This record gives sequence, C-alpha cells and structure tokens, in this order.
Amino acid sequence: MAANTFLVIGAVGMVLLVVSAFLGADDADLDMDADIDVDLEADLDSDVHGGAVGGGILEWVSIKGLSVGAVGFGFVGWATTTNGYSAIAVWLLSILVGVALWALAVKFLFPMLKSQQGDDMQAVESYSGLTAEVVVRIPANGVGTVQFTDPHGMVVRRDARSNHKDHEVAAGKQVLVLLSTAEHVVVDEFSFLEDI
Repeated sequence: MAANTFLVIGAVGMVLLVVSAFLGADDADLDMDADIDVDLEADLDSDVHGGAVGGGILEWVSIKGLSVGAVGFGFVGWATTTNGYSAIAVWLLSILVGVALWALAVKFLFPMLKSQQGDDMQAVESYSGLTAEVVVRIPANGVGTVQFTDPHGMVVRRDARSNHKDHEVAAGKQVLVLLSTAEHVVVDEFSFLEDI
C-alpha cells in the first residue's frame, strides 16, 4: 500500500474523531436507530449471563474508537512506508499500533472522559442548599447572576432565576439555591423561607 493511502486513512480517522467529538456523538453510536442499539445490547446481554459482552461489543465498534484506531494505523503506516521499512514490517507495526490505540481509547481514555463529565454533573447537583449572593439583580420573570462558594471551595458565578417568578431580587441580597440545572440555578430569598 502506498504511503499516501496510509496518510489518507489516518487523516480520515482524525476528521471522524474531531467531528464526533464536536457533535457529542455517544461512544456506542453507529448511526443506528436507538431501538436497534437497545435490542442488540439486550440480545447480547441475554446470551452472556453477566452481560459484559453486550456492552463490550457496542463500545468496541464505536465511531470514536474506530477513528482512533484508524489514526494510529494510518499515520504509523505512512511513517514506516516513507522510512523504507519492508511491507511486512509496515503492516505489522500499523496494525499493532492501530489496535493498541483503539483498545487504550475504548478501555481507558473514553471511560475516563465520561467519569469527568459525571463529576461535573455531580458538582452542579451539589449546588442545591448553598447560600449565594445576588451580584446582578434578578428581574421579575428574568435572569440575573448569583455568586457562591461550592463544596470544593471554588467561587462560582451562575445565571439565576427566582423561585417567585413575578418578584425581583435586588443585587446584594442573600439567597438560597433551591435547584441547579445546566443553564441556571433557581434561588429563593431568605425572607420568603422565614415566612414559611
């Protein structure tokens, strides 16, 4: 195989990897219908008592995983071909590196990235119950800004809405974070809480 062919394979793998990262494609996404994914996983889980094979097959044939393998295969093939390695050495090294990168990405890199996303969501959920200060007034039926210290000691600024939508909350007021979403927090003034 010519060096340029290996280079094209590596470049295509890189493009697919970047596109899937920006589009937020799930690791088990093969552009299949969601029902097919669920049915396939359920069938495989029923065939193997522990269910480990079902999830494993779907993660191994992910677009991201295959893209990482293609990048390794293509660029190592290109580098070894241009440096005059024998055809056998080119193929062996290309396949070895491609499979190794594929396995490392699927088994270690992607799960690590998913766990970090989970930690971020857990941190957002842990904002509930914290005391905050309104730094930009929260207009009636509008969004302002609050500032508070999260459980890890970091100062956080978030968009905020009042629990009482028809009530404005002035800057400088102390509020309680009732609910936290990805977009904003919902807060309530302490005076409202004392009246309950």
